Amino acid sequence: FAVSGDTIHAAPGDYNDGAMTQTAKIAVDKNGSPSRIVVPAGGTLEATDGPDVTFITGSATEQGTDGVRCVAAFAGATVRGFTMRNGATFATTGADHDNNLGGCALAPFATSRKATAFFEDCVFSGGKARTGGCVCGGYLYRCRISNGVGSAGCSLAYHSVLDHSIAAGNNNTGVRSHHGILSS
Repeated sequence: FAVSGDTIHAAPGDYNDGAMTQTAKIAVDKNGSPSRIVVPAGGTLEATDGPDVTFITGSATEQGTDGVRCVAAFAGATVRGFTMRNGATFATTGADHDNNLGGCALAPFATSRKATAFFEDCVFSGGKARTGGCVCGGYLYRCRISNGVGSAGCSLAYHSVLDHSIAAGNNNTGVRSHHGILSS
């Protein structure tokens, strides 16, 4: 477990086992869908050799009660150099929003870089969520986002800032289609 101020260096590989649930609010509510990794405020998670060889893989199933998001990151956290793929969230509706946002990654809604988590040189791919299929929140710098599914809309990024980043592969399945990116 990391605490604020810690830097964790990850070796190449596929981190695809285990899950934890955040115990404090990230975007809207606390105790959202489980995530492979939760990065605390002020913590840094860094891949030593980059996203081509370092993966965080969420659940391999469709969005549902057994969904596992790749990463949940608190404001002030940094995630650098990973491919986050095939994450999924619970298929819920109503006020329990953290359960259904950001299949690959969840961070606070991006109102400024300091108010959210920072993702650098990351790839987000194949995420499934009710909204923000690949990522919800976060400041994304030199990232690639692709092939997300948003069952209620917004398949790629929702309330995120994209800075020198590329987004492609919009796949909305809901009736409220918000295209690939909303409020980013």
